[in-house]
Amino acid sequence: MSSAVTGLHDVKNQALAWLAQWEELTAELGSPRGGVPFDKVKKILDVGLGGRDAFPAHVMVLYRALTLDSRAQALGAAEVALANPDCSMQNFQADMRRRLTDNINDHERLRSFLSDLTEHPLSVSLPAKPTAWRTVARYDRTIARLSRSVNMLPEPPALLTAQNTQVLEAVRNTDGSFAVLSPADAA
Repeated sequence: MSSAVTGLHDVKNQALAWLAQWEELTAELGSPRGGVPFDKVKKILDVGLGGRDAFPAHVMVLYRALTLDSRAQALGAAEVALANPDCSMQNFQADMRRRLTDNINDHERLRSFLSDLTEHPLSVSLPAKPTAWRTVARYDRTIARLSRSVNMLPEPPALLTAQNTQVLEAVRNTDGSFAVLSPADAA
């Protein structure tokens, strides 16, 4: 599992670097009157491999990396706790809360960035060809849908229950693979 977690951290760090660049470039927009010029938004969306056409996929990768990292953090901490039964449970809980809070804060940064980006409609310089207007309208709708979707998604899972217990359940699918169920209260 160690190499998988390392790979996950690499993906998460790359996606967080995209987020930092998106935030920086969005802050440079300021509060334009009458809309944000599409040429400026293209610079924001061009961050990462694949350019602006890959922007929705980059948002998805960031969300999934944060969610999977939360699960990996819980599993790794549980593994350490089981290997060291003499360690304090308070230390375990404090470390878990800190790690999961970091992911929740990064998720909130993503939400905030997308909200900031959708705050003003996209505009295009006049005179513009009809294809330019269609392109701008398509990206405006895509950004708005991403913002709504990310705002509806749950935060990366809080893996400790109100009783500070951890229960992970998995079921075997008909194809032999396993699916981890959402955390539940201990019975």
